[in-house]
Amino acid sequence: MTKQEKIYELFEPIVTQMGYECYDVELNKNGKNKVLIVYIDHPDGIKLDDCETVSRKISQFLDEVDPIQDAYTLEVSSPGIERKLTRVKHYQAAVGKKIDINLFKPINKKKKLCVLLKEAGDDGIVVLDDQQEIQFRYSDIAKATIHFDFN
Repeated sequence: MTKQEKIYELFEPIVTQMGYECYDVELNKNGKNKVLIVYIDHPDGIKLDDCETVSRKISQFLDEVDPIQDAYTLEVSSPGIERKLTRVKHYQAAVGKKIDINLFKPINKKKKLCVLLKEAGDDGIVVLDDQQEIQFRYSDIAKATIHFDFN
């Protein structure tokens, strides 16, 4: 289990108890500094006050049980419109929507696809690309996000 997974499992019950979904957790390096980002979601959307409330609660928890030894900055945010799909539940929630996929290896000479997500199971997804069904294992996908058309 990665450090991010461990942190997610620590925060998930806290965030859920507050009435939000713990969408994901990222631990990034920004130069010499580490940034811990906790993404929260709610069916009614996320407001700045929600992020502040969750941030306070998580900060209290981190003061007691600090899973990160180095100094870091805590950020709490919404996953946004073009949210990353990193967990099976994210893909399952996105069935029927257009998604952008970056693949580790090209398929039909393309590594980047904008496709309709048709199915999401435990091991992978089925998408429609120009009316053609294609199956991918999650391990084939370098990055996936919800597609947002700005038009």
